[in-house]
Amino acid sequence: MKKATKRRSALILTILALTVLFTACNGNTETVNTPPAATESVVNIATDAATTAPTAASTAVPTSTPGPTNTPEPTNTPEPTNTPEPTQSHLLPTVEPGKETYAGGILDETSEVDYNFVSSDGYDAERTSGMYAMQFYATTTFDSFTKSYGSSSGTLVLSLYRWMGTYEDTLYGDNVQLAAQEEFDVVSTGSSTRITFTFDEQPDGEYLLVASPGDEGGTINFWAKSNATDFHTRTYIDDTEVEDWAISNVLHYTKTPNNLWGPIMDSGL
Repeated sequence: MKKATKRRSALILTILALTVLFTACNGNTETVNTPPAATESVVNIATDAATTAPTAASTAVPTSTPGPTNTPEPTNTPEPTNTPEPTQSHLLPTVEPGKETYAGGILDETSEVDYNFVSSDGYDAERTSGMYAMQFYATTTFDSFTKSYGSSSGTLVLSLYRWMGTYEDTLYGDNVQLAAQEEFDVVSTGSSTRITFTFDEQPDGEYLLVASPGDEGGTINFWAKSNATDFHTRTYIDDTEVEDWAISNVLHYTKTPNNLWGPIMDSGL
C-alpha cells in the first residue's frame, strides 16, 4: 500500500516536472521567435550602409562642373536698305597742298622758272570757243600765267580754281574754291593780246584755269594744239572734255622743282 502511494507521488511529481518543463519550453520558443525581426533590422542597416558607403573614387575632390552657357537669342537680320549712290563731292582738294608731293625735291629754292604746259607734238592753230578750261598740277609754288588771247566782246576773264575731285565739283559744286580771278581788256578782232594773269603765290596742287569772255558773253580766241599726245594737262571746251587738245599756257614757278608737272585726276565727266 505504501509502495503504491509512493509510485503515485513519484508519478505526480514526474507529471508536474514534465508540465513545468513543457511550459518552460513553450516560453523559450516564443522568446526565440522574436530574433528574426532583429536579424532583418541588422541586415537592412548593413545593406543601407554598404549602399551609401563612399568608394575610393568618390573620395577625390570634385571639380567644378561648368554651368550651362546662355545661348544668345538670335538677332533679327535687318532688311537691306537702298544704299545711296556715292557722290563725287570733296570738301578738300584731292591732294593736300603745301607738301610738294610730286616736286621730286626742290632743285633751287631761290631761282624762279617758267614752264609751258604744251605738247611737243600736235597741230598748232588758233581756236575759238565760248570758254575753255585747263586742268593741271603744279608741283611747287607759283604766282602767274602768261598767254595771248582775243575776245569778241573785248574783255576776257581768267579764273583759277582749286581742283575738288571732278570738273563739275570744281566749277559748280557746293565747295567751289576760287583762288584768283581777274578781268582783262583784249583786242576783239583780227589779233590777240598777250596778258599775264598775276595773283598771290599759290601752293602746289591740282587746279583748273578757266578763260571766258565775261558777263557780256561772246567767244574767245586762243592758240592750242590738236591731235596732241605728249602733254600733262586736260582741256575742256564749253564744259566738254577734249582728249587730244593741249593749250599753250606758261606757268611761273617761284622756285625750281625737279619735276615741272604732276599727275592729274580723271575729269569725272
